[in-house]
Amino acid sequence: MAAAVDTLAEIGARLTKWADAETNLQRSLHLKEKIFGKRSEEAARTLLTSAIVHANSCKLQRHGAKFESLRKAVTAFASGLDIIEERFGPDSLEVQKALEAMISAYLDCGEFWKAEPLLKRLL
Repeated sequence: MAAAVDTLAEIGARLTKWADAETNLQRSLHLKEKIFGKRSEEAARTLLTSAIVHANSCKLQRHGAKFESLRKAVTAFASGLDIIEERFGPDSLEVQKALEAMISAYLDCGEFWKAEPLLKRLL
């Protein structure tokens, strides 16, 4: 069921239907937390995906909505990264991949100052 909801979220994101993608990612997170646990790798990956979707959605939004999307992105990313670091270690390839994905999302939406600390950490 969670995989099907993930697919719906991916479709929503590809079609730039951000509200649909967000709703499905929240459903997926709820299912994964219930099945695998709140601190599971599965939940962390959904949080990281949610962060990237929120960051990407800011490309097409006005200032107020853009700020809210970025706030959600930062919150989801911090939660997901915390779990990944706990499970794999702060210098792991998994953490590197998460940082790279979030950096790319920030750069794509022109949020260079948000990407900078992540780039420094990645280095």
